[in-house]
Amino acid sequence: MSAEILKESIDFSYENVQQFSFKKKVKKDIYTIGIYCSLIELAKSFHTLLSAEEYTGSLSIYRTYLENYVELINLTKNEDYTYNLDLEYCNQQVKYLKSANAGNKYLKSIKEYADNGLEKYKEELAKIKLLGHKKLQVKDKFINADLEDEYSAIYAKLCAESHCNLESMFNRHLKRDKINGGFNVVINSDQKSGIHESYLIYMPLQLTNAGILVSQSLNSSLLKSYKDEHERIARLICDTYS
Repeated sequence: MSAEILKESIDFSYENVQQFSFKKKVKKDIYTIGIYCSLIELAKSFHTLLSAEEYTGSLSIYRTYLENYVELINLTKNEDYTYNLDLEYCNQQVKYLKSANAGNKYLKSIKEYADNGLEKYKEELAKIKLLGHKKLQVKDKFINADLEDEYSAIYAKLCAESHCNLESMFNRHLKRDKINGGFNVVINSDQKSGIHESYLIYMPLQLTNAGILVSQSLNSSLLKSYKDEHERIARLICDTYS
């Protein structure tokens, strides 16, 4: 039932996202819509994998989803947060172009343009830093979004699942053999982890709340529809797990 609730929130979001009106020359509006669209796509990917019982890959998707959710909260709280997003983008491009200049075999096609690109992005970085903005650590982003507990618990667990973590590896691929003793190696275990059920509760609530945040940020008439949907989803979840 919880997977069906998530699908309902995804379908609702798909139906309504294109109804948003926003100023295409206002950076905050563009970023807000872009992140929201990513949330919808990531939620759909998460649901698709769970429906196919591909539980391992779904956790990496949820981690990315949660990172985007945090960015949306911070962006809708503070218009200047666009500078933080720009800062990260420029830093990323500088690293990319420096690697091209250094002879990275995968970046040969852009090496001749690297110098001009580096100059452009370094100038942009200097402007942003002059305004007092600096790179935020992931933890700081969660704290700014009032999600410090989520960072210490949910996000930490998702990071462990996404990386080469021994606990996650053993939980996924070693199953105790109660008859013969020892362990059996398992791939794509058919036993659904209880924690996935928690994510199926969090995600539809977060996705509909994201729609509320976007509506408020864009002063959209869709606000009431998103609030109603958020309340409906919350009631469904309460009824399902009560």
